[in-house]
Amino acid sequence: MATDENASGIPAFATDPVGVARRRWRPALAAFVLGVAGAAAVAWQVPVTYSASATLLMTEQQIPEDYVQTTVGVDPTQRVDALVGEIVSRERLTPLIEKHNLYPDLREESTMADLVALARANAAVEPVSDVRGPRQPRGPAASVYTVSFSDNDPQIAALMANDLATLFVAAASRLRGQQAAAAADFMRAELERSDRDLREQERLLAEFKEKYRGELPTELTSNNSKLERLALQRQTLVTQLGPAEARLGDLESLGDLENPSSPYSRLSALRAKLMSELAANTEEHPNVIALRRQIESLEADLSNGAVTSEDPAEEAALRTARKEVADIKAQLARIDGETFALEQRVGRTPQREEEMAALTQKVTVLQDTYVENLRKLQSAELSRSVESAQQGARVEVIDRAVAPSEPERTRLTYLLAGIAASLAGALGIAILLELIDPVIVSAAQIEEELALPVLGSVGRVG
Repeated sequence: MATDENASGIPAFATDPVGVARRRWRPALAAFVLGVAGAAAVAWQVPVTYSASATLLMTEQQIPEDYVQTTVGVDPTQRVDALVGEIVSRERLTPLIEKHNLYPDLREESTMADLVALARANAAVEPVSDVRGPRQPRGPAASVYTVSFSDNDPQIAALMANDLATLFVAAASRLRGQQAAAAADFMRAELERSDRDLREQERLLAEFKEKYRGELPTELTSNNSKLERLALQRQTLVTQLGPAEARLGDLESLGDLENPSSPYSRLSALRAKLMSELAANTEEHPNVIALRRQIESLEADLSNGAVTSEDPAEEAALRTARKEVADIKAQLARIDGETFALEQRVGRTPQREEEMAALTQKVTVLQDTYVENLRKLQSAELSRSVESAQQGARVEVIDRAVAPSEPERTRLTYLLAGIAASLAGALGIAILLELIDPVIVSAAQIEEELALPVLGSVGRVG
């Protein structure tokens, strides 16, 4: 039969707690007695534990970061988590277990890993509060933590708490020192790498300047000045060449008139004949080719002295005039060559300017990187010096643990908790029985069950 509810939605038996007690007292009492007996047995068997705590003070860097920028992570939560992880590691707890002979009753049946896990469960690091001066809102913050340990022996609990606190302080100092040293070493490696890159880029820039000397943008003004000087020199030589060639022509013509059989006369005749042939034929005509060979051969003979004029004075004058013309032409050829080379260099200067600008920009970037890495290395070295001098963030024990005089939880605590649980269990049994085997306790239930109206009721008799 389902449990009936009144108009307010409350089960009917809840309106008659006295009746429930009268009907269900026997099973409820049995459940309560059994619960109390079990709680007493458990309380008697559970060992009494003592908890000892040491207090730690964690302060931030004492020197303002405006003067010394720290290279150590400053997130307190992450730092504390890392330190806790280190002090409760197997490497740290195993020597303490051996030192204080923890859990002697479990040594034979448990491994060291089990003992370490038990010691780790009995150790705790908890924050207490953040300490900051009310008049110094920008000053270094300080955090207070407690390192506690629980054990059956109060002396052992205090010794373990103090040892764990000592390990916490040492680990904090070592961890910050290691982080500062690692940051300095990293920046030193970065500085060496940037120095190598900078030297290599400077070498490439120097090789570029050496390879393209004369085509660099810094030499453009000098090259243009040289071109102007060469142009003036060429103009002067061209001016000198005209009179020199005229004198030479006059001497040769004079020799032709005075001695028609002289080499110069023959050379003039050959040249005149060549002009006639060229007027009628092309350069590939056999007559033109033959005449040119004869003229070249006769000119070569006249130049090297194989054929001379019969008049020594005439020959000397011709030789002097010819040498003057040849010297002027040689100088013109040299100037033309230099001019051509300079014009080629000037033409390639824009391209070299772009290439040199790219190399120079890389050198500038690497120089900036080197300077920045040097600054960071100096900051990292200074930060490491601060950590070595114990002027950075510090952790210190401000209150050592003492052996507690009272246990963390007594047997009476366990017994009272068991009694409370037994009372709750007895009440639960009574309610469960009412739900399983409900009893009619109101006129409304009678009307609902029998579908008949209730004409009246009388109070409980006896």
